[in-house]
Amino acid sequence: MISIPRWLLLVLGALFSAYHVVLGIYSLGQAASPWPAVVALLLYSTATTLSLWPAKRVRMPDWLAAFDLAVSIVMPLLVTSQLDPAAENGYATWYVAAVGTLMTITAARRQLTAAWLGVIALAV
Repeated sequence: MISIPRWLLLVLGALFSAYHVVLGIYSLGQAASPWPAVVALLLYSTATTLSLWPAKRVRMPDWLAAFDLAVSIVMPLLVTSQLDPAAENGYATWYVAAVGTLMTITAARRQLTAAWLGVIALAV
């Protein structure tokens, strides 16, 4: 079995998360009001920072999994409410990949139920 250092996985997760934040900031001008997207970016940044924070336990605490799930439900509502469905939104849909990344981190931290519920909520 190939062993990957835990610090490398944390760095990769942080880089993916930072990429989504950069895309979100880049696309703030496309929204009718940037403030809901700013709130979504802050929630996402907080959730990924807490989820990637090095801990002795691999399994994520239940309260953190619930927070990640709540963020994955709220982010699409905040961002999509400010986008014009008739326009080409481009990177303004950054939250789709961001939810996927956050739920991947949640699943990797052994909270599969929360991760699947977040993906299902995004699909709905």
